[in-house]
Amino acid sequence: MGVWMRVADPSCKYSEFRTNLDKVDTRGPLEEMQRHGPAVGKRSLRTLSVHEHHKAETVAHLSNQAAAALALSSGEEYAMWTRALVKKLCETADSDRLRDICENLLYSDPRALNATTSWSPTVVGVHKLDLAESLVSIIAQHRKLQRLALLLKSSLDRRRAELVDPPG
Repeated sequence: MGVWMRVADPSCKYSEFRTNLDKVDTRGPLEEMQRHGPAVGKRSLRTLSVHEHHKAETVAHLSNQAAAALALSSGEEYAMWTRALVKKLCETADSDRLRDICENLLYSDPRALNATTSWSPTVVGVHKLDLAESLVSIIAQHRKLQRLALLLKSSLDRRRAELVDPPG
């Protein structure tokens, strides 16, 4: 089954990362497609304040960037956009989303269509535990998220120990 994904999305015109490709320090397929992507269209800001809308749109944009890089098998861009997403989620102290991102790197996703699939140590060439460790260090820099950072660090250490000495 195939899925279409828009990788040059003009709908995130208020995202902090929208047109500022100077912030991107990689030259992968995602960045190349977006550099030549469509012009930005108009959108309504009726339901949220401009500031709230910008924050929400930035998070949505960063999530889409990470997913698009994953779909294009661009590991370097996937890691970069995931780190940017985690930094933004830390600003809003969105502990649920932060926990989901890190736990999906540490363990198999139980919501996956094929739940029997075993955990893989890499995703598009990026070592999951190394990426998770960098994300936990970003989270740990935020005072409101210290408890979450400790919990995730403990999960990361436990996961590393399981891989070295598997249970059973």
